[in-house]
Amino acid sequence: TKRTNKMKEIFNKKLEIINECIEYYPEHPQAYSARGNIYFEMGKLDKARLDFEKAISLGYEGTNALINLGVTYLSDPQKAQPFFEKALEIDPLCALAFGYLSACSNNLSNYKESLNYANKAIDINGSNMYFFEQRSKAHAGLDRHEEAIKDLDIVLDNNVRDSDFI
Repeated sequence: TKRTNKMKEIFNKKLEIINECIEYYPEHPQAYSARGNIYFEMGKLDKARLDFEKAISLGYEGTNALINLGVTYLSDPQKAQPFFEKALEIDPLCALAFGYLSACSNNLSNYKESLNYANKAIDINGSNMYFFEQRSKAHAGLDRHEEAIKDLDIVLDNNVRDSDFI
């Protein structure tokens, strides 16, 4: 389709610019993190992982590369968790790290732990519906169905409101 082709053009142009940056500044960690983000958006998780790992090995100091690297491993929660935990060492108030730790815990059927992480994420950033989804899953796993439904209602109400502006 035209839209798919346009998206490919945009990604390829972004890659061209970042690759040129990396060619001139091969020790620049943010460039690898940026390219990793592009590969991630393209669904090329293996290439994204390599770039996030390179950014970290070059001393990338933020949480973004760690979070994004962890997200590429979400299908294997035990591999993903250490990246989110490391992000929390850097920024103890990183809501995304708590949210993704909640997802990992849900995937490992550690629902009490997941609930704890989801609550922390929501306390820090109560506008991210992903955190409510994870908390709903934790409640359901703990057979707290009324609480699970309340969280899903919050998600649905906010998604409907958000779609009104799109």
